[in-house]
Amino acid sequence: MKRSEFVMKRSLRHFVVIAGLFILAPATARADAERIALHYETGPECPSESDFLAAVRTYTERWAHVPEGTTESRTIRVRISEASHETIGTLAVANKSGILAEREIVGPSCTEVSRALAVMVAVTIDPRAGGGGGAGSPGKAGASGPPEEASAPEGNPEARPPYESALPLPRATSPSAVRTSPPASTSPGVSLDVRVETTSAVIRGGLVGVGASITVESPESGQPRWLAVLKPSLGLGIRQSLPKERALQGGSVDLLWTAGHIRLCPLRISVTPIMKVVPCTEANIGTFRASAEGFVDVRRLSSFWFDVGASVWAAVDLSDRIFLSSTVLVTIPSVRQPLVLATGATVASVPPLGLLGGLGIGARM
Repeated sequence: MKRSEFVMKRSLRHFVVIAGLFILAPATARADAERIALHYETGPECPSESDFLAAVRTYTERWAHVPEGTTESRTIRVRISEASHETIGTLAVANKSGILAEREIVGPSCTEVSRALAVMVAVTIDPRAGGGGGAGSPGKAGASGPPEEASAPEGNPEARPPYESALPLPRATSPSAVRTSPPASTSPGVSLDVRVETTSAVIRGGLVGVGASITVESPESGQPRWLAVLKPSLGLGIRQSLPKERALQGGSVDLLWTAGHIRLCPLRISVTPIMKVVPCTEANIGTFRASAEGFVDVRRLSSFWFDVGASVWAAVDLSDRIFLSSTVLVTIPSVRQPLVLATGATVASVPPLGLLGGLGIGARM
C-alpha cells in the first residue's frame, strides 16, 4: 500500500511539472516576441507581402506583426523597385524615438532581392537569426552578424545594439546576387541623340530632315527633394530639312528649313525599367528659305521661323549607355507669311498647326 501511494505521488509530481512546462512555454515565447510594424511595398511581379512575412518567419519567430502606428513597437519598412537592368531593395528601421537606419541592396531580380531582405529583416529583429539555426532558433551570429558581446541580454529589448550593426548583408546570399549599390551620381546626366524626322508644320505636304540634340538631366542626388521628384531636363539642338523641290509654271523652287530648338521637360516617367517617357514644352527658331530657278526674275526668298508647342520624348535602353529615341511634337507656327515670287506665284504656305515625328539613336556620356 505504501509503494502504491509513492508511485501515485511521483506520477502526480511529473504531471504537475509537465503541465507547468506547457503553461510557461507559450508565456515565455510571448514575452520574447517583439512587436514589429512591418510595411512592405513592391510591384505585382515581386513576391507578395504574405510570402515575404513567411520568409522572415523561417529565420525567426521572435516577433509579432502589429499594425503601423502601434505604440511600443519598432517600424520596419521594406521597399523593392526595379530600375534599368537591376532591382533595388531598401530596408529602413525606426525605433520608438524615430531614429532611422537604412540599407540598400541591388540584385538581378525581385525574388533574390526579396529573399535577401527577408534575411536582413530577421537579423534586425533577432541578431541570433543570422546564425542559420532555423526558424526561431537562437543560433550564434555568423561573421556577417553582430558580435556576441554586442547582443542584448534576454528580457531587455531596450539594450539592443545600434540598428546599423543589426543590418548586415546576409551570408546566405551569394555576392553575385546581391551587392551594395554604388552612390548615386551628383553630376548632371548628359546624353546626345540623332534622329530622322518629318514635319508638316513648315509646308503643306511635309518636309523630311534630320535632327540632333544634347540633353542635360538633373542629377540623381545632391539636389532639393522637389527636383528629385520632378527630374527636370533641358535639351538643345538643331533641325535641318532635306531640300524639297516644288515644280511651278515656268520653273521650279527648292525649299529648305533650318531651325535650332530648345526643349524644357519637368517630368520623367519610367514606364518600364528600360523605357522612359518625358513630356516637354518645345520651340523651334530659324529660317525658311526658297531658291527659284527657271524664272526670268531669279531670286532667293527667306522668311524668319518661330513655332512653339508640346512634345513627348521617349527612350528605350539598349544598354547602360545606348538607347533608341523617339519624339512627337504638336506645334503652332507663329510666323505664317507665305513665300511669294515676283510674278505673284505662291511658293509655299504655312499651315496653322503642324505635327513633327522622329526616330533615332542616342548615347549617354
